[in-house]
Amino acid sequence: MGRRTGGGGDRDALKHWFAPLSRLTPVFQRIRKLFTRSPKPVAQERWWESEFPDWAEPMKSAEPFRAFMNVVEDYFVRRGIAVTISREGTVTPTGSESVYGLQNLLQNCAWADARDLSEMRGRVADHFDTMTRAQDQNRKFTEQLESWEFAKPRLRVRLWDVEVGSFLTNSVTRSDIPGLATTLSVDLPESIDSVSPERAAKWHRTDSELFEIALENTMKSFAAEATTIDSSRFGPAQVVQADSFYSAGAALELEKYPALLGPHGAFVTIPTRAQVFALPLETAGDLAFVGEFIRFACWCFQQGPGSVSKRLWWYRDGRWFEIAYKVEGTHTAIMPPEELQKYMMEVGWAQ
Repeated sequence: MGRRTGGGGDRDALKHWFAPLSRLTPVFQRIRKLFTRSPKPVAQERWWESEFPDWAEPMKSAEPFRAFMNVVEDYFVRRGIAVTISREGTVTPTGSESVYGLQNLLQNCAWADARDLSEMRGRVADHFDTMTRAQDQNRKFTEQLESWEFAKPRLRVRLWDVEVGSFLTNSVTRSDIPGLATTLSVDLPESIDSVSPERAAKWHRTDSELFEIALENTMKSFAAEATTIDSSRFGPAQVVQADSFYSAGAALELEKYPALLGPHGAFVTIPTRAQVFALPLETAGDLAFVGEFIRFACWCFQQGPGSVSKRLWWYRDGRWFEIAYKVEGTHTAIMPPEELQKYMMEVGWAQ
């Protein structure tokens, strides 16, 4: 959105300059419905002038991060909307229970030229304006979504790490992979909404039926094949990825991608919504690639967009086991679970 301009002259000239602004009034009105306006805004602490939090790493340095935060702050200031921007990367409108994350937006801006303030302003405005449209759209579809025929083809599943998905407390979820919540969602043109138990009850289907349909829809919504990443760095490691909000769902159907699995299973990571990485285990020699595999997955998680989890799992014969690890520089310490330790002893891989 351009900066307001004005000029001297008679009243007709002023009407010529300012008439286009009248068409923006409905947009601002919808934004104020989404973000509560406060008559007495509290001054925002501009902590980003001296701090560079972990979630800002995709910006690579403090200067573009400060520019990003200034643009976010300016978006709300220009619209007279009082918010609090936290160090944890959230925006909370004054007087509202809603909390909006900044991580995905920052990652999207980082992928563009972070020095191009015009580009950044456009992305920030598009992001929050889309929230406004999504809220309007949700009201429009609320009644339609009570119909099973309308809802059924729009059902999807999404994966969220339980540590960052606390907002899912009023959502229909199940646990398929340790540490992740498989979330029943509905795909709308401007948003993806999690399904509440109250909404699901109106469809008169069991949770098992809903998730089965949602997973089938999800797998049909994108096309992807397993491909080798970089054999010189990661050995036999493979990735399934697509430009989709749902392709991480491939992790729930690993058996459909034989290249991801070795005779001893695979180490798996799901760093973003678009990627599922797997290191097939064929021989003990494949274990030499685990450290680099983990560090690369962590980098993908950090860069985003659409970060899901930094967790690592061992998958074999339909079972998932989380593997604890710690990265310090170029060194990665792995603490395999009891089940993996026992298996490695049985196949003669343990030293």
